[in-house]
Amino acid sequence: MIGTGTFSPSGRFNFPRSYVRGIGIQIISGTIAQTDNTFVLVNPPDPTFYTLVFNERFWNWSSNRYTLDWIIEESYYNPGGLGTQVPMPYLLTFYTDTATPNPYIIFSPFSSPGGVTYYELPPPPPGYWLPFP
Repeated sequence: MIGTGTFSPSGRFNFPRSYVRGIGIQIISGTIAQTDNTFVLVNPPDPTFYTLVFNERFWNWSSNRYTLDWIIEESYYNPGGLGTQVPMPYLLTFYTDTATPNPYIIFSPFSSPGGVTYYELPPPPPGYWLPFP
């Protein structure tokens, strides 16, 4: 299940996966649990949880090119922590950190402002000829 995405600069913006250092998740408060390409956002005492799943082919390192509208596989929330999955709208941004030349993909549920928590993407395999960004 996936919510409606808004993309910056655009959904068809494409980039090599090898150029992206990591992803950021923007939340106002709460905590984020990660298992591989799946992230669960919670904000106790509210039992609602929010789930984000990156496409596995994007998540794992490759030299392929991807578009922003393709890399999110699931984006939903469970109101009250119950079994009902509701599509979660989001903003996905290709962002280059000005302090370092490293691009990141920033996910903002409900297009909301907030602090960004960064996670590194899996690096290239040992011995690959391109350095990690």
